[in-house]
Amino acid sequence: MKKLILLAFVLFTTKNYSQISSNNTKNHISLVVAPFSDNENGTFSSFTQYSSDFYILDFDSSDASLNLPFNKKSKYNKSDQNFELELTRVAKKYSGKMVASLYLKDGAFDFENLYSKGLDQLTEDQRANYSANFVGLKNSAESQLIFPMIDSNYLFIVSPAKDGSIVWSVFRVFIADGNNTRERDAAFLDIYGENPEKIAESEFPVELLGYGKLKKEGILSALTSGTISEFDKVIMNAQKNIFQLRKKSLILDGLKIALGSIDGLKVDDLIISYRLIEDEETEEFEMQKMGVDRVKKVGNNDIDLIQNPNAKAERSQLYADGGRVSRQGYIALEKKEVAMGLSAGINISETSTIPYLKVDYRIGRYIGVPNLFFIAEAEFMGGVNIDGFGADAATLVNVGLQKTINLGRKFNTSIYGLYSVYSAAGSAASGGEVTELDIQQIKAGVSFAIKFGNLQIMPHITYALDDPDTITNFSSIDSNFYGSSIIVGAGLRYNL
Repeated sequence: MKKLILLAFVLFTTKNYSQISSNNTKNHISLVVAPFSDNENGTFSSFTQYSSDFYILDFDSSDASLNLPFNKKSKYNKSDQNFELELTRVAKKYSGKMVASLYLKDGAFDFENLYSKGLDQLTEDQRANYSANFVGLKNSAESQLIFPMIDSNYLFIVSPAKDGSIVWSVFRVFIADGNNTRERDAAFLDIYGENPEKIAESEFPVELLGYGKLKKEGILSALTSGTISEFDKVIMNAQKNIFQLRKKSLILDGLKIALGSIDGLKVDDLIISYRLIEDEETEEFEMQKMGVDRVKKVGNNDIDLIQNPNAKAERSQLYADGGRVSRQGYIALEKKEVAMGLSAGINISETSTIPYLKVDYRIGRYIGVPNLFFIAEAEFMGGVNIDGFGADAATLVNVGLQKTINLGRKFNTSIYGLYSVYSAAGSAASGGEVTELDIQQIKAGVSFAIKFGNLQIMPHITYALDDPDTITNFSSIDSNFYGSSIIVGAGLRYNL
């Protein structure tokens, strides 16, 4: 039998998901590129567009490598004892350098930097307790802020293979053994408090959180080539199962969250709500996925809560986008995504049935408008006759904008406009030669979507007309390129 755990227990439980609390802590991350032994020239760029989401600790790991060759048959997603032992060896080797980068500056302890990071993430709930302790108890108050910072360290190990695949792994790095942060901090300072120079050459406790493989081939790689870095893809994949790497908050009253501008939140960012449930027989806990929501308005929480004792950070407003209802008290975890959708379907006119492919991208995140998309559509027609030129096939490319309005969690409707930017036709009789056409048309329409997770069924109706400034002889033969002004159709959309 399972039961919903009370909110207080969610915040303070020491069970499996104790790493998830109501307060978001910006993690420290480091990257070690350790190619497989049969890939001597393996390289990997450390660039990531998510740099503002983490404190990045850099150190020299240029000599890193795995003492194992790449196994093409392995999916690198299940228990592999030899592989995990080798990963752990590399993680331990560089754990000291990561901890040194966390604590030291020019060879000396830099607690002021850690304290500053803690202040940046101070919440209103923490402020009262902090302020009370700060009077006459400065060290105790500072420790409250520093503790979360020294216990949130994650080491990425990336191993490029000769075939272009990338195997990633993530370790949590601890500063010492212990049951809690206070014990680990005391043990660490007892050993290194007077010997900071020994930190970098030491090995520290590590915990393997997960690993996986990115393939070079695939639709995602093709669509995102040159726009999303390889490290971004690693982070996105790792976050699917490693909750500690995701921004977190609680669902508040009115579908709001405490994450905001200081956390790098953007309009349309994806937020998944979970509830923590317990099996009373096994006393094991698990996360149950509930609501799928997105950011409607980003709250300004980039304020100094110490200098302004009465100040309150703005909450970010969400809007429902799928799944079940997100209730107050549920855990809210941000999930990174490509922010693109891929659609395929047919347009039906009076004279023909025209298959199409469409790609959409959320551009509202850059201007603060939720559910605003840039769309690009390619239509494929066969057996067309253009001013006496018979073509076996023709392609028409349209681009435009789309605004979507959600109707609850399971449905939405969209209005869109498209304009033709490229058209071409070819025929086997002409040796496969492609002839560029001068067809420029305007399309406007309405679509309706039924959601099934990431998949949507989307019927639509479109009105098409020629651009009045570019009427061609072909356009005068038929009412327009489609043979009719009204086009109906349907398609499937997958959210990437």
